[in-house]
Amino acid sequence: MPSIRIAAPAKINLHLSVGGLRPDGFHDIESLFLALGFGDELLLETLPGAAPFQETRVNWRIPGLREAPPLPPEKNIVSKAVSLFRSRSGYGGALRATIEKRIPLGGGLGGGSSNAAAALLALNRLALPAESAGQAKPPAQAESAEPGSAAERARSANAGSAAMPGGAAMPGSAAMPGSAAMPGMEGLLGLDAIAEMGAELGSDVPFFVRAIGSGAAAAWVTGRGERVEPVELPPEALGLSLVLANPGLPIRTAGAFRLLDERRLRAKKRGQDAACGGACVSACGGAFGGAHGGGGFGREALRGILAGPPREWPFFSDFARALEGCAAFSGACGGANSGAASGGAGTPGEAEMACAGIISELLELGADFAGLSGSGSTCFGVFSHKSKAECAKERLFGRWPFVLETFCLRARQFDGKMLMWV
Repeated sequence: MPSIRIAAPAKINLHLSVGGLRPDGFHDIESLFLALGFGDELLLETLPGAAPFQETRVNWRIPGLREAPPLPPEKNIVSKAVSLFRSRSGYGGALRATIEKRIPLGGGLGGGSSNAAAALLALNRLALPAESAGQAKPPAQAESAEPGSAAERARSANAGSAAMPGGAAMPGSAAMPGSAAMPGMEGLLGLDAIAEMGAELGSDVPFFVRAIGSGAAAAWVTGRGERVEPVELPPEALGLSLVLANPGLPIRTAGAFRLLDERRLRAKKRGQDAACGGACVSACGGAFGGAHGGGGFGREALRGILAGPPREWPFFSDFARALEGCAAFSGACGGANSGAASGGAGTPGEAEMACAGIISELLELGADFAGLSGSGSTCFGVFSHKSKAECAKERLFGRWPFVLETFCLRARQFDGKMLMWV
């Protein structure tokens, strides 16, 4: 039976500015995403029989981090991706999904979102009729399609969807960079339609659809994450080495955003009082979209910045600033128990304090730039010299449960492998 093995890369946020809470419960963000050359792998196999049968297996490949308990299908994001794709495309085959898990959970590296994007893209390829699988042109663009068929549904999903940067359809608009699938990634539906589906599964999923499907490793991401504007990486950035370190204490994204909101509110009420020392307002309630808060960054400006020395990058993370300015996200700001952010793991503020320490240590070990990915708990250091990165990795290895040296994702390269096998 046909099967596809597809890479699900991790990401880091070189920049992350967080706006206020929106009426829909999300936050507006301005962020520079960078896909990495390491991550999970997803094997999707077709089985005898028909939908809705689906089996999902997870093989843990993360030494040093304990295995998470299995999730029921209704909470597994890959299962959700399969169900959503079936409903939109009419695809009806029975499936088995096997995830080789290498991305730490609750680490701010986008593992679940990347898995969902990989599942949608693999399904999109599997849904092609056998006679069309080797052609770049999706069957949805054929001259005729039987009413109610998968091809007809694909035509409807693709119609007029030359997309906005994040993949949300805007009839009559011009297609943005990153909306065209790489050779071998074409499928029943266009990349814009897949990205639009992904936005229903999670805020980071559209970025990974672009990264995996079109090879756009970097992107300026806005809205709640659904607006994705690919950024071409200059040669200088492609040669940088990255070291990741995770303290083994997961941080729940929703909890971290909630705590940031709470501390911003307290900072606003208190003002720059003695307890915060003036830093709390800056770190917890910083301006959104300011001179270097994202509003001044365009694609060309970002390319120019990335071509320069990492020591001069103006990027920051509101979550990382909160670690530094709010006494490791607790205490001085009078915030709620940090255990809510880390899902009860460890003592209050333990994960946040560990992250602040790792970032400082990466800088001491020669990183030209260091930060926190997403809301944590994975920290990263950017090194201009590979030898320094290797030395830092050796120094950190054994002291923290997860330490890895990697690089930014190159088109169709993933730990030396192709992004997709058919």
